[in-house]
Order: sequence, then structure tokens, then C-alpha cells
Amino acid sequence: MSKIMALFAALLFVGTLAGAVVAEEETEGERPDRLARLQEHIEKRLARLADFREHMPDDADTSRLDALEARLEARQARLAECAADREACKAERDAKREEHREATLERMIARTQAALDRIAECRASEDCPADEERLAALEERLENRLAKLEACSSGEDECDMPKRPHGRHPYLKERLRERLQRA
Repeated sequence: MSKIMALFAALLFVGTLAGAVVAEEETEGERPDRLARLQEHIEKRLARLADFREHMPDDADTSRLDALEARLEARQARLAECAADREACKAERDAKREEHREATLERMIARTQAALDRIAECRASEDCPADEERLAALEERLENRLAKLEACSSGEDECDMPKRPHGRHPYLKERLRERLQRA
């Protein structure tokens, strides 16, 4: 009986080592494919929607469910297109990001210019509550910001957006990487 126990312990040990090696290989590789995860998520939502429809009364209004199903199916078709041609989707996504970036820069330039105009109006007014020193300091900061924004908008130099979305901030990306490595 001790031979059987020893054999069982050896098999258990080898199985544990093999499992650890497989688990290590999975963690060293890339994350699961994002498109595949999104497609699975949409399939689950469509299945829940079908199940919900099955248990609804026959006289219930299904217009909202129909609209949701149409949106999910359109999204599923779009994800299938992206899975087939990833480069085209990446180029389209990058173009949308650049378009959004340019629109954001234009809005920031307009707001900064409007603030400079308000300072000029305040200076011209006799009822301006701020003193000249404070107005000059504020105007200098706004002019520096405007110069940076215009340089960024014209593409004269590399620049980061003054306000970055939280998910794309380098510090937060690094923190996420560290958390994933520890897990």
C-alpha cells in the first residue's frame, strides 16, 4: 500500500508542476483578445435578451427590446468586421481620436481666447474689481497656455493634451501593469 501511496503522491506532484507551468505560460502571454471578449459579452447579452423575451407576456410592448437587440446586432457585426480587418479598424479608431483631439484643442483655444477677451474688457471697464498686477499675471498665464495650445494644434511640436482621459494616462497605465504583474 505504501507503493501505491508513493506512486499517487508522485503523480500528484507531477500534475501540480505541469499545472503551474501551464498557468505561468498563460500569464506571460498577452491578455485575452479584446475583440473576442467583446463579442462574447454581446453574445451573452443577446442570449439574456432572448431569454427575457421568452418569459414576457404576449401583449407586452417590445419596442425597446427590439431597439436594444438591433443595436447589439449592429455592434456584433461591427466587431466581426474589425476581427476580419484589424488594421482598418485601428486606422479608423486613430482617425476618430485625432479628430476628437483637434476638436478639443479648438474648444480649449476658444475658451482661453475668451478669457483673454474678458481680461481686456475688465481693464477697459472702470468697475473692474481686480488690480492691474493680478490681471497682468493672469493674462501672462493665459497667453502662455494659448501659445502652447496653438503650437500643439498646428503640429509645430509634440505635445500631450492638457487634459488626458484617465484611462490613457501613463501613470495609470503603469499602475495597471504593476497590478496585473502582481496578480
